Parts: sequence; C-alpha cells; structure tokens
Amino acid sequence: EYYKNDKTFIIDVLTQATELPSKADFERLFPQSLRFDRDIVLAFCQRDDFEKLYQDRHLYVPYTLTNDAEVMKHYVRKIQRALQSCSEELMDDPDVVRIAVLRDGLELQYASRRLQEDEAMLRLACSNDGRALDFCPLGDVRHRLLSDREFMKTVVSNKGGIMMRQVHESLRYDQELLHLALGSGLEFRYVPAELQSDPQFCEEAVAVKSEIYYQLDKKLQLLEPIAEAAVTAPDSTAGLMDNIAKQVKIF
Repeated sequence: EYYKNDKTFIIDVLTQATELPSKADFERLFPQSLRFDRDIVLAFCQRDDFEKLYQDRHLYVPYTLTNDAEVMKHYVRKIQRALQSCSEELMDDPDVVRIAVLRDGLELQYASRRLQEDEAMLRLACSNDGRALDFCPLGDVRHRLLSDREFMKTVVSNKGGIMMRQVHESLRYDQELLHLALGSGLEFRYVPAELQSDPQFCEEAVAVKSEIYYQLDKKLQLLEPIAEAAVTAPDSTAGLMDNIAKQVKIF
C-alpha cells in the first residue's frame, strides 16, 4: 500500500480516472496528511464531475486555501455560494467575483461592498439574474440604475420582475417594463392601480401570464378580448379555459 502516501499517484488517479472508488473506499485509502494539500484539492476541482463530488463527498474548501485565488476560482465557477467561503480579500477581487456572478448573479450578495456598488459588476450580475440589483447598497449607483430604463429592462427580463417595485417614479408607469416584469416575478397587485383597471393593459398582461386573469376585477374578466387573451396565452391551462368558458362566450 505504498501508494497510500504517494501524492503523485493520487493526483494521477484524480486527473485520469473517469470514476473514483466509492466514498468509503477512497477515504479509507486516502491519507489524512494529504486531505488539505493544495495540489490534491486542485486535482479534485479540475475534474468534470467536481460539482457532484463536492455534494457527495463534502469537499468543502479547506480553511487554509480560502485566500488562494486559483483554488477559489475553481470553486466559485462550479459551486453555489462558494464565494461566501472566500477570504475577505478575494470577496473584493474582481476576477473571482466576476466568475461567481457569471455562474449565478445572486452570488453578488457575498461580494465586498465595493464590488456590490461597482456598476460594471452589477450589470454583469443582473444580466444573469435581475434580482442581484437588490444587493446593491443604497446610494447614488443604485438610484441611477433604478432610473435607467434600458438597464431595468435587462433586470426585469431576467428573473428580476420584483425589482419593478423599486424603480424610479419616472418608470413606474412604463407599460413595457411592467409587462416584462409580470412575466418575470412581479405580482399583479403591485401594478399601479390606474393600470389595473385599464382594459388594454390587462389584456396584454394576461397574454403574458394567463393566471393574472384571476386577479382582475370581475367586470374586466367578462370582457371578451381579455378572456380570449388569457385562453390563447402560451401558459394557459385547461382549468383556466374551463373557468372562462363558464362565464364568457369568446367565440
């Protein structure tokens, strides 16, 4: 069993073997002295199945390596919330944070305040998940971006519909943004009251998300254009169609 302490042999196994021995067998043969070895950790990280191995074998980041940029780049590229395991220095490292938010925009929550307020980083994170804007601290940058129509269009088009509740007053009645937001997480009750009673807006809203039909005023539900838009919406269901058929003659 000379190979049990042969670092080169173990790295060769990690880098070349398609499948590893079972967790129990591998740990029985794997020497404690090498568990936190940087080269061994990197060999694990570089495997195609690293994410699965991480989950199955609890390959948490060794505390001694949380300030190692090369190691942590591998972790944040593949493992959810790995950025929070980084040292404070790496949470403020643009290269490390960029990799993390490219994987999941919500990783921005673990970045340093400086990078949470960095406009380029915010735009990158929000292009992945618009909800990342919520992790930008209050201040000039956040205020400016909430007033930027094109940026907010990106936000509400990418899972960030709820952020429409925080837009600048100048955008609050923007119907295109509102329709995009309704299709991406915004609840109809947060639409300005004037638009909730506007037949044309409601018709376009149910065409985006058919279940909004149930949230409309009864008088609006009975309007044939609105009922038809709900029935023909891409996400319309048989149940919705049956309910509408009972109260509205569309054809």
